[in-house]
Amino acid sequence: MRTNAWITAGFLFIILLSSAYAACPEPDIKVYSACTDKCPDPVTHTFAYADCINDCLAMWSKMQDDSAACGKAEREAAEKKRIERENKLRGIEEAKIITVSTVEGMIWLTNPEGLAEKLSNAELLDMRPGYVLTSEPDSTAVLTIKEGSRLQLGPDSQFTYIDGEPIIEGEPEKMKYKYQVSKGRVRYKSEDLNVKYEVHTSKGTVVNRQTDFIVEVDPETNTTAFYLYEGILDVNTTRGETFVLNTGEMMTINPSDEAAISNLSMDDWYGLVNSIETGQNFTPSWKIPAETGMALPEFLTEIVSGPGGSRTALFILMIIAAAVGITIGTVIRSRRKRK
Repeated sequence: MRTNAWITAGFLFIILLSSAYAACPEPDIKVYSACTDKCPDPVTHTFAYADCINDCLAMWSKMQDDSAACGKAEREAAEKKRIERENKLRGIEEAKIITVSTVEGMIWLTNPEGLAEKLSNAELLDMRPGYVLTSEPDSTAVLTIKEGSRLQLGPDSQFTYIDGEPIIEGEPEKMKYKYQVSKGRVRYKSEDLNVKYEVHTSKGTVVNRQTDFIVEVDPETNTTAFYLYEGILDVNTTRGETFVLNTGEMMTINPSDEAAISNLSMDDWYGLVNSIETGQNFTPSWKIPAETGMALPEFLTEIVSGPGGSRTALFILMIIAAAVGITIGTVIRSRRKRK
């Protein structure tokens, strides 16, 4: 027990000693007094006494100068740290700003207070955390974050910019940006290792690793899809499941929150990219069987690909089924009349 007590006391002494040297020492008049007390008798050794006093005064003056210099250095170091801290905080706040650089069609930017503003392609507009960007049908927008990193909002889509935060605390050079996609398609492209995206949907969340991917949310069918053209995606579903998507893979999450990974068709990828860039309608191949149960003629595919496509497809199929039923009934009745 005594040994432990001595060890503890030793640590405390070291801590106190280091803290004493951490701050600038103040000149101690006792040191000066002790110096003068050692000087010879001023009567019998006048010149030696004068030399001794001068030495003590010089020592005292140096102690004062050293203390002042130390205090100045401490203040300058503290001011430098304060400026660096403020610059980093300012840099983080500036890094949080993303710019709506290209607008085609009807794009609306809604601030956290709920005020909506229609954007035009004639001006660049900053988008900050809490803002919502919405596109109408046949409309698209491009957002720039850093050189080589951008977002593309597809037609009839909406996403919320949640926040931006440094990957390493206090370092604005490496940022993670968080978004919530409510509907439609958003393409996220990052060629910068210092930029990461964390994208939230009602079905799950993805985090990228230097990737090019598309998030698609369809509220009508209650499905979500992640299309990964390049890189790696970490996916966490609302079921608590974790998946890793690699280049050329995609994931769909159905209304029952069941996730399925498959290979990404390049026809689907380029069709999705073209839809996002031009505002044209496009339906990925995996959606057509789920919505129609059969291959549709080209003119029907274009209709199904539009806004409200799933409802339109169901309505068309009901009309076709009714028409077929009426035709069969008419044929049966005409045959009975002949008999």
